[in-house]
Amino acid sequence: MLTTLDNGLTFTGATLTNPIPSGGLTQPVGSALGLASALGQNLTGNSPGAGGQQATNNLVQPDRQSPYYTRWEFSVQHDFGSGWVAAATYIGSSGRNLPVFRDINNIPIQYLSTSRLRDAANETFLTQNVTSPFTGLLPGSTINGATVQRQQLLRPFPEFGTFGIEQYTGSDTYHAGTIQLDRHFRNGNSFTVQYTRSRLRDRLKYLNPADDILEDRVSPNDRPNRLSIGSSLLLPIGRGRHWGSAWHGPVDAVLGGWQVTGTYQYQSGFPLTWNATYFDSSCGDPASLVSNIGKTVNNRILGLDVPAWDISCFYFHDAAVQTAGADDPVKQRADARIQLANNVRYFPSTLPDVRTHQLHLMDLGLFKNFSLPGRMRLQVRMEIINALNYTVLWNPGVNPRDATFGIINQDRNNPRDLQIGLRLTF
Repeated sequence: MLTTLDNGLTFTGATLTNPIPSGGLTQPVGSALGLASALGQNLTGNSPGAGGQQATNNLVQPDRQSPYYTRWEFSVQHDFGSGWVAAATYIGSSGRNLPVFRDINNIPIQYLSTSRLRDAANETFLTQNVTSPFTGLLPGSTINGATVQRQQLLRPFPEFGTFGIEQYTGSDTYHAGTIQLDRHFRNGNSFTVQYTRSRLRDRLKYLNPADDILEDRVSPNDRPNRLSIGSSLLLPIGRGRHWGSAWHGPVDAVLGGWQVTGTYQYQSGFPLTWNATYFDSSCGDPASLVSNIGKTVNNRILGLDVPAWDISCFYFHDAAVQTAGADDPVKQRADARIQLANNVRYFPSTLPDVRTHQLHLMDLGLFKNFSLPGRMRLQVRMEIINALNYTVLWNPGVNPRDATFGIINQDRNNPRDLQIGLRLTF
């Protein structure tokens, strides 16, 4: 029920007894129009630009298939004695019948330009207005007039706008190897370190809607390296310990028996996703690009002060985009030649080494348990979250026509946080 349209300045008059004072609900047409249903309209939302499968508004086929995964694991563990245990694990996974969104009513690929830059002549040809065969037949649509752009009539189903279907041809594969080392001490101290090297690839997107095969790419969820270290230590301070072994009473109660915990994690960033983008073919394979977000070079932080990867091959460097003989970034970004439209796409949707910022996160804790009368226990705990005060730089721009291309515009995590807490158990 909508009671206001302007944050309470005025009210619609809606109440529980009359929730729609403006009138009744518009009844759905249903199948009354038969084959004329939705003529001249887009049947689905915009197709996914780079991420993969369509999340909503895709036409689901009646024989929808269920995705399935096959997973396998192999592990070897060895106890070296004295509390040392090592393990090596391999994990594999293969997914099949994964949903994929495919545009069906796009301009056929033979009418798209194979040029690596914007093809003005082809654009003029496709957008030229021609006599419409739908004049007066599709009221309420944008193609009901006397003329229509030629590209609309070239679609497989020109009487509709854009639409796509959900197919079940997607797949992905995951392989990971993990090495873990643990040490448990007699006094209750412990230490663990684990490193995982993994690879995740998928086939969940058509680079061009008319392609016969899905794009084989590094998955946007791929994080090839992860290191985690954890430890819990009883400080050697207090009665019966290395320091303060003779303490007793209030001194030992306050200063002895404290424990320290710590965790550290490192993780690679995941690949950025790209739309169709101009890239100078003389620069070679764009997969050779490498991002270094957060790295300091010549006293400048990549991703903050300067772009996080080499952006030179995304622009032209001729007189048309120069001022006084030097490249003018404003002119380069505004250059119509890099604004692709109705081109066959060559630029991949992910690049293996152009990734988000890596993680370096550490948490520390200090706590002590106090015994109270009546079998009650009080724990005093102090924690430092993100002890390194590390900033995860986030969301770099991936549109060469924006001034923020290659530049971070936000952070993802919180700064260092100190917490103090009490826990009473009874």
